[in-house]
Amino acid sequence: MRDSIVLGAVAGTIGLVVMLAINLILFITEIAGLSILHQAARGVLPPGSPLGTAPALGLGLLVTLLLAIILGVLAVYIVSATGRDYAWFKGLVYGAAIWVLVYGLLGPLFIPVQVLRPDLPTSVSVLLGHLAYGLVAFLVAAQYRTASRERV
Repeated sequence: MRDSIVLGAVAGTIGLVVMLAINLILFITEIAGLSILHQAARGVLPPGSPLGTAPALGLGLLVTLLLAIILGVLAVYIVSATGRDYAWFKGLVYGAAIWVLVYGLLGPLFIPVQVLRPDLPTSVSVLLGHLAYGLVAFLVAAQYRTASRERV
């Protein structure tokens, strides 16, 4: 695929599907206290808004999808700059870095810590989801990224 933005959107979306699958399985089985969708909704809704409603979860999905696409585009440019070798490792590092930055450093600026990190299993489920996101996004980006671009 020659278009970096489209490839990034595809890689980010596929990575998000895997991340959500892991996170929602852990949430539905009551291992994790909150899903990523709940946490994303909390970041954009007023304090005290119910998080378990369909509109709130839909908004959480939209926020998460937009972030996944933006980070997917960045992943494509990183693969372009560093090459396809060890894409799986780069993806895991990328996922871990996103988790530290978004969940650890930036998240508490927008989401109350007791909502963002209600318990250890929720934090671990979010970490696993981000690792899976980075892994899948980088593997997709490395698989479909062409070495050269065609200028129009």
